Amino acid sequence: MALSLGVTAVASTTSGTTVTTPARTTTPGSTIVLCGDWNTGDPFVSFTDSKGNTWTQIQTELGASPRTRMYYAENILGGTNHTFTLTITSAGQPSIWMVEIRDAKLVGAFDLGARQADAASPFTSPGIATTDADEFLVGFMGGDSVSNPATHTAGASMTLLDQVTNGASFWPGATAYRIVTATGTYNSSFTEVGAGNGRVWIAAFKAPPIQFVNGGSNKTTDSAHSSPVVVTIPATVAGNDLVVMVENGEDPAALPTVSSVTATGATFVRQGGVQNTSGTDGVNAECWVARNVAAGITSVSVAWTAAAVGTVSVAEYSGVQALGPVVTATGNGTSATIALTTQDAENVVVAGLGDEDTAQPAFSAASSGTFRSTQYALGDGSPDVNGCLIDKGSATPASVVCTVGTPATASLWAAVALELRSVAGGASLTPNAGATVLAGVAPTRVIGTILTPTTP
Repeated sequence: MALSLGVTAVASTTSGTTVTTPARTTTPGSTIVLCGDWNTGDPFVSFTDSKGNTWTQIQTELGASPRTRMYYAENILGGTNHTFTLTITSAGQPSIWMVEIRDAKLVGAFDLGARQADAASPFTSPGIATTDADEFLVGFMGGDSVSNPATHTAGASMTLLDQVTNGASFWPGATAYRIVTATGTYNSSFTEVGAGNGRVWIAAFKAPPIQFVNGGSNKTTDSAHSSPVVVTIPATVAGNDLVVMVENGEDPAALPTVSSVTATGATFVRQGGVQNTSGTDGVNAECWVARNVAAGITSVSVAWTAAAVGTVSVAEYSGVQALGPVVTATGNGTSATIALTTQDAENVVVAGLGDEDTAQPAFSAASSGTFRSTQYALGDGSPDVNGCLIDKGSATPASVVCTVGTPATASLWAAVALELRSVAGGASLTPNAGATVLAGVAPTRVIGTILTPTTP
């Protein structure tokens, strides 16, 4: 998934041993960077947060007036009412900044960091040579201005985030960020009004091997059945993969399936699907994938075997080395859930979930997974169809669960999920030892011969 900025926060206190940020809603799996400055005579104790994450120091403490530090936590436990605290040994003037990096690597997110004291404006960090093309840079400055306001300007193509500007009551400072898409040597740079000194930091964080690039969605015309459905997407990058999730509904006695998925410069192959029918209801979910697509694709067309009400979601991913297995699930209730066990570190599960009912709103939230699209197709007295595409990565091989809340009224649903693998490999899971059937693979050699006893 493409690196992006999440939430940020800053807090200061004029006299205290702790300072805590305002509460934020953070995204589980994100990387958080914490920066702090405080008085000369009040040694550092800790950075902590309200979710119990583990914090790792970047470089060593820098400065005397003020002291400064930078820490990070990857693949965080996040959620609502998330706060962050800097603790020092005795009452002073501590300040804390937090920056959330969304869609960074779940394991090994940190690349490298550097810091230095600079006595001339603009105050600049040392340069760091990034090792990956796609990285998220965080810059931080702890200043010494006595101005109020001690305003800041970010340089080095960085975007300014949060500032402490009251130099009369606090140690001022600021954070900034930049997302880069090529390896190179980068630094952070700040101008602070009234400052004669600055402790300037920079840290770089990596993107995961598989990244969501962009996506799009469309549906049948409301109050009418139609085919095909055309989805407009941003122009593709050559070599990336397109994943298409389709959900459609109709009379279960003649529930259509997908007849084709087409785009100029891409060849789509059906990976799997499932139907769920009961009484007068029916819903179909399918997954199609085009690998190593051409550059510049801007539309994808989906046709059914017969007229249907349905939705189509398209997602573009980079860095996919192989396709894993497809799993399906069906049910009737107020939530739709599907689980798939990944095979490698930092694989991604992409799920399409759809439900079929009458006059229901579209999916509103994913309780497990990140929404990439959601649509609601209104039928003409026949089934209405909600459809969505969500994805979720896993730091290590694990059962990945994707869940969406369906409307308050129980409805028929169907789901299909595909594993995108971060390493080259086959398309199916390795069977467990002792499995009843070892994936249909016959023995490759004879271990021994059973002798038939001779008749006496």
